[in-house]
Amino acid sequence: MNISLLDRAIIESINTKPQKIHELKDSLGIPQDLLIQSVQELLATGILKTEDSIFYINKQNIENIKTIINSKEQIQIELLDFFHTFTNGEDLTTLKMKKVHMTDSEEKILKGLLYNVESFIKSLETNKKKKTKEQKIIFWGETNYENIINNYIA
Repeated sequence: MNISLLDRAIIESINTKPQKIHELKDSLGIPQDLLIQSVQELLATGILKTEDSIFYINKQNIENIKTIINSKEQIQIELLDFFHTFTNGEDLTTLKMKKVHMTDSEEKILKGLLYNVESFIKSLETNKKKKTKEQKIIFWGETNYENIINNYIA
């Protein structure tokens, strides 16, 4: 089962608090007909359940849901969707990528800086008061050309 970018956004929004369809529409900022279609698919797969027009994460199926959502394949799909959407719709000056050579000491500095970025971002994860559509999506990380090339040709 593949979870689309829209499905994941719905799940994340409902995971913060159970919601009615109009609350989800407001939280996500997407057309209601598309939202209803995706919610119906999530209901059919057992990821969501509904009671009194309020949508919930199906807690009886939570382990299976976590396994699906956090699978390597699903994370790859999500990243590809993000990058595809990001590079097709946004001003590319907000996405930075550089290919550089580094000494061992420069690489240690970079790893320390990335650790600080990750720590800062983790500290922000507790702030779930805003609408899902207002979340910032941040990319960071590093690898070397050899890994990229080997993964590309594999």
